[in-house]
Amino acid sequence: MTTQAFLEALNRLLRKLPSTDRKEILSDYEEHIHAAKEHGKTEDAILNGLGDPKNRRQGDYGGILRGTR
Repeated sequence: MTTQAFLEALNRLLRKLPSTDRKEILSDYEEHIHAAKEHGKTEDAILNGLGDPKNRRQGDYGGILRGTR
């Protein structure tokens, strides 16, 4: 998976969020990935560390999507 594919998948999974919230979350991930690359990590290592976008959604943002946060 590429960074772009990861972000597109996450964007689709977060589609129920307001656009501004979704953009902020995606921007946070882009910044994290960019910073990790600057510290010498490969794209594969970064994305493997992040895992499947479905798991990110549930782990990090599940409460938002269910309206409990």
